Amino acid sequence: MGTYTIEPFDRTKERETMEGILHFKHAGYSEIGSQLARKYGVVFQPDATIELDFSGSIAHESLAQVLEKLTLTTSYHFSLESNTLIVRKK
Repeated sequence: MGTYTIEPFDRTKERETMEGILHFKHAGYSEIGSQLARKYGVVFQPDATIELDFSGSIAHESLAQVLEKLTLTTSYHFSLESNTLIVRKK
């Protein structure tokens, strides 16, 4: 038999996630990439050399708008090539 753990959760945050709203608080690249992959169906490759600390919300924006927002607010350039998220240092 398996072991189960019950953990508290933020009901409002979970509801917003179900509605497509993403919130980030000091998020690194791995968290951002996995959330964008889930919401927009893109592929991302984890990369420990990408050092991000992003805080903000993404609501009902296109992927292009999100990538532009990330590019403007971080020291990285975000783009999409063949459905793969590409991140390069500015």
